[in-house]
Amino acid sequence: MSQTTRTINYTKWGFILGTPIAFFALVATAATVPEFRCSIDKTAAVCSERQNVELYTQTEEGEYLADVKIIFTAQGPPEFKYTDNSGYAKVKIPTKGDVSVNLSKTGYPTQNFTINLENEQSTPRIIRFTKSGKPIIEGSPPISPAPAPTPTPTPTPSPSSPVPLPPTATEVKCEDVSRNGNYEYDYNNLISVAKRTEQPSSSFPLSASQPKSIACKIINNSGEVKLAYGLPDNSRLSRVSLKIYVDGTIRKDLIFGRGQAIRESLDIKGASEYTIHFEVVPKNAEFSDYVYNLLPKS
Repeated sequence: MSQTTRTINYTKWGFILGTPIAFFALVATAATVPEFRCSIDKTAAVCSERQNVELYTQTEEGEYLADVKIIFTAQGPPEFKYTDNSGYAKVKIPTKGDVSVNLSKTGYPTQNFTINLENEQSTPRIIRFTKSGKPIIEGSPPISPAPAPTPTPTPTPSPSSPVPLPPTATEVKCEDVSRNGNYEYDYNNLISVAKRTEQPSSSFPLSASQPKSIACKIINNSGEVKLAYGLPDNSRLSRVSLKIYVDGTIRKDLIFGRGQAIRESLDIKGASEYTIHFEVVPKNAEFSDYVYNLLPKS
C-alpha cells in the first residue's frame, strides 16, 4: 500500500497572502500624505492653500535649541518637523483657520501656541521656551502707526541709486560690485537685534562662497557718512567681517556677530569714493543668511 506525501508550497502561498496585505498597508500609509490625499479628493482639508512659516526655537535666555519636535495640527492629520542645529525649522501650514503648534524637547516643558495666517503675517518667529509652557513669541507683527499731526516727508531714493542708503547729508551713488551682484533693495519688516526692535532699510544675502562688496562714488561730500549694519538675534550667521576702504585705503576693519549692530560715522573729507566689503567669519562657515542695512542713530 503506497502513501502519497503532500508538501505545502510556502513561497506560492506567501505571495498569494502577502501581496494584498502589502497593498492595503501601502494605501493606508499613503493616505496620510497630503499630496496623495489631494490627488484623490481635492476637497480634503489638507488641500487648502499653504504658506511657508519659519520658526527659531530658543531658551528663555536666548540660546538656540536644536532637535525640538514641532507638531502642527490643522484640519488634517498632525504633521511634525525637528529644528536644526541653529534652532531653525521651515514648514508649510494652511493660510486659513487656526493651526495649533506643539513644541517638545527633553528637559523642557512642552510649549503650545496657535498661528492663524488670516490675521498674522508669515514672517519668521522666534519662539522662546518658558517654564509655564506659554512661549514668548517674537516676530514682525503688522504695524499700525498712529497718524502724526505734522508728518515729516521721508526722502525717496533716486532711481539712479541701485543701493538705498540711510538718509545722510552726504550724497553718494552706490553699486554692487560683487561677482554675484544680487542686492535685495527694500526690506520693510522689523527685526530683533540684541533683543531690540530695528527697522532695516534693505538687506542682502551673504555666505562663505559669496562675499559682498559695495562701491560708492561721493557726489556731494559733507565730510562724513553714517553707516549701520546688523545681524538679527535669529541669524544663521555667527560673525561677519566688515572692511571699509576710502580712496583705496582701509579705514575700518571690524567684526560684528549674531544679535549685534554696528554703527559708524566715516570721515570722508576730501575723498571721492569708498568701498564696503563683507565676508562671513570663519570663511568655511556652512550657513548663509542676510545682513541688514539699518537706520543709523541720530
